[in-house]
Amino acid sequence: TACTDTPPGGGGTPDGPEGPGGGVPQPPSTGGAPTPTRRTTARRAVSYDSWRFWWGYNKDELLDLRGALRGMAGVSGGNLGVVAGYEAGGEAPPEDLTARALETRIVPVLRALAEDGSVNFDIQASGVLGLAKMGRREAAGLMMKQARNAGPDQVHYVVEETAALSLGVLQDRSEAVRSFLRELAADPSARTRTRCFAAFSLGLLADPALPDPATRLALEALVEAPEAKADVPSSALIALGLLGDPASAPRLRGWFVTGKAGGRVLPDVTLSYAAAALGRIGPSGLAEEERREVLDALFDRIRGRGLQTRYSAVIALGQFAPGCGAGMQDECVVALASIVKGAGRSGLDRQAVNFALAALGRIGGAKDAPPAVRDRAVQVLLGGVEDRGGSGSFAALGLALVGRGLPEPERIKFARPLRELLFRMSGDYETRGAQVLALGLLRDRESVAALMEMLVDRGNDPALRGAAAVALGLIGEQGAVEAVRAAIEEKEDRTLKVDAAVAAGLLRDGGAVPRLVAVLEDPKASQFALGSAANGGVSKPSGSR
Repeated sequence: TACTDTPPGGGGTPDGPEGPGGGVPQPPSTGGAPTPTRRTTARRAVSYDSWRFWWGYNKDELLDLRGALRGMAGVSGGNLGVVAGYEAGGEAPPEDLTARALETRIVPVLRALAEDGSVNFDIQASGVLGLAKMGRREAAGLMMKQARNAGPDQVHYVVEETAALSLGVLQDRSEAVRSFLRELAADPSARTRTRCFAAFSLGLLADPALPDPATRLALEALVEAPEAKADVPSSALIALGLLGDPASAPRLRGWFVTGKAGGRVLPDVTLSYAAAALGRIGPSGLAEEERREVLDALFDRIRGRGLQTRYSAVIALGQFAPGCGAGMQDECVVALASIVKGAGRSGLDRQAVNFALAALGRIGGAKDAPPAVRDRAVQVLLGGVEDRGGSGSFAALGLALVGRGLPEPERIKFARPLRELLFRMSGDYETRGAQVLALGLLRDRESVAALMEMLVDRGNDPALRGAAAVALGLIGEQGAVEAVRAAIEEKEDRTLKVDAAVAAGLLRDGGAVPRLVAVLEDPKASQFALGSAANGGVSKPSGSR
């Protein structure tokens, strides 16, 4: 789901949706889905060819914070103190952290921020998004009013956009909400960006167990509608990918193979989103000959001139292949390996190589990957981990994608070369962060001591310390609880606080909640935004989606 800490950095609300299955990051362009509304800050923007950009679009799925929080559901009365190490019948938690207490302390503050038009627009928007992330469905009416933004009491356009996106984050799948979003997305009199975020929300409301033909047809109509700019059709394609309905696959295939929709030639950016949607949905809605047609089109687009479509096609191979037969999977691995080996050749830029490494991780990490396919992918990834030109970071994350679902003895085989490499490396988050996070995804307990040292050393890059905290959370290292709590309370760096909050959620540390509440109540605007995001993650009711 959307959150305020997705790279590239810079603050502001909202960001585009992330969704499962791997995101397809897009560089700034003159068309396509909207980039987030941003405030100018001194923080350096994340380069498009950095692994951090890819991580920002895929971390929700890989971290599976909601899965960790759902583990709290067995606690009687919702008392989060138990998950912080207080067993039934043992020492009582220092504070009553029942769901009722959380609701009493957090929700009123978020509600007040969401309704207060006198505060900074970023603060108000963060309040709206915080309510959505906590699953407060009674706020749907407020969000619809702000998203429509008509009448005398209009909100800032950032709040309007955030409200449109928050309706998807809220996960209220009622027909009233879906109908409102369909009408808003199709309304030519509404602001273009708000229409785009309404489309995103329709995708975020996907229910795998219950297809929504009305929404699918509305989004398909937006792709083919005559629009002056590419924004709305591109956003509709993103939403179709998030919706994940195999019934969309035939039309997506037609648009991607022909390069046209509604009789119009699709620009590079829009075509790239068609590739992304095909990758997310996979081949399940296509006959064998149609799958062949899609793969051939993906191979052709990789060799084509459109950079954005090339990148999306490379990533889509990693998503599309696992649903195909062993022969097609092997064909995709061979094609991706050829891209990696062709680094530096004409037409094969570094970013295509990086995404190919990530795609190899997707294919090799699929649950039913044939052993020969997995082994071929792993060989390419192992050969790339030592690369210091940036591709080594993608190779490390690709190995983690392959190994994270395997039994521990096999995970160790993947973790060992990454651990040894990390011990030899020096540098900041950009240089070492991917290796740190990969070791966390592999749940490598032999890295715990080094990760703890990295987290507590205030002389380290704060972002690197945050990555160490997240890695310790992924490993489930309960010995890191106090260090993570201390990082939440540090005042110097917002990113570290957010990462520490995520780590607390992964560690199921209910004892971190009072610290997050304190952050929320800090009068500084940046802290309000952080508190909304962090509390919406760590204290989200475990029963909500």
